[in-house]
Amino acid sequence: MDGRETTRFAIYAGLMALTALAGFVVSVAFSSGTPMLPLAAILAVAVLLMLFSRKILPFGEHRRRRFEAPVIFVVFFVLFSVLHPMQPPMGKAQAMRCLSNVKQIAVGTVLYAADYDERLPIADVWQDSIAEYFKSKETFKCPVAASPESYAFNSAASGRDSTKVDRPEEAVMEFEADAFARNAHGGPEWFATRHIGKGNLAYVDSHARKLDRRTAMKSSWYSK
Repeated sequence: MDGRETTRFAIYAGLMALTALAGFVVSVAFSSGTPMLPLAAILAVAVLLMLFSRKILPFGEHRRRRFEAPVIFVVFFVLFSVLHPMQPPMGKAQAMRCLSNVKQIAVGTVLYAADYDERLPIADVWQDSIAEYFKSKETFKCPVAASPESYAFNSAASGRDSTKVDRPEEAVMEFEADAFARNAHGGPEWFATRHIGKGNLAYVDSHARKLDRRTAMKSSWYSK
């Protein structure tokens, strides 16, 4: 094998490594509920890597190895899809801390309602309204969140009489979100799944749960 072919195979090996990495990233993106546009971009990059890798080798090797890149991608995608949900102890501790935060926020919101004729806070100022019920600002910060604010209020619950909400144990009140401003509020489209494809929600009856996106969408986001 001459120097030119050695270089070709070195480049090809690098592209295979990048293809394997793309398989890993796509598996993580799927399990984390990544929006479709970024996920489509990642898949497009993976396909381009596979196509480009076929152009690097001589024609004979090209034909013999034409299925190698897709197989590597699929193998790594499946492998990491199986391994990724195995959350390490630190990740579990962070998820539990976040769940505790959401639970405390829900209890604080219920205490606020009890002091104001059972009315839930107005969504535009919900965080400011319940701040007096908390000693630490860290309660409003998920330990793994990259955004400045970690939680949002369900706009449909804004100013509602908590005693008149149908099925309060199913009615979403607060939830994890990638928020960039205080007093963030919105609907299910804001729900963030930061903990191995799951996120935490609090309900009007003040209980909290960690759910995947599909299950969370079955909760009552627009209760009467």
